[in-house]
Amino acid sequence: MLQPRIRQRVPAGVVWAADNGCYAQGPSFDADAWVDWLATYPGALRDCLFAVMPDVWGDAAATREQYGYYLPDVRGLGYRVAYVAQAGEQPGAVPWDLLDCLFFGGPDQWRHTERAWALAQEAQARGKWIHVGRVNSARRVRAWAQVGADSVDGTILRYDPHRDVVDWVRAAEAQPPLW
Repeated sequence: MLQPRIRQRVPAGVVWAADNGCYAQGPSFDADAWVDWLATYPGALRDCLFAVMPDVWGDAAATREQYGYYLPDVRGLGYRVAYVAQAGEQPGAVPWDLLDCLFFGGPDQWRHTERAWALAQEAQARGKWIHVGRVNSARRVRAWAQVGADSVDGTILRYDPHRDVVDWVRAAEAQPPLW
């Protein structure tokens, strides 16, 4: 996951995703600068899983309200888009036809509920990519693998670079899915 504040370049052939940085930046988030940053990666688009559209942490209604505003710009740049499901999200309210990926954000206590997992099941049934943010333990990797997540991210390697997360993924892949 790359974001504008980190100012990393995408190495050729590396699979990546474009985060928006809303969670880390809070009220200082500048969506126009984010779109400008996305425009700097045209050669790396084929390896980009998705661009995470701007969201409001913990607020499904506010996230939905602003979702479409930058959608034409991001699609126009050629990105697949991720809609961030936040606390209180309902399957009937998700703009399914306007997203490629359902990204689970928001508080842990919501992301690890049957309601959130049912939303993941709906995304899976619709053929959408499922991504979960802030997954920093083997237990959470296993849980989301069971639910059918295609990818996860977290900061565990930044703070504990010797952690063997590959073993977490292999163990999760060895378990059959819940549905």
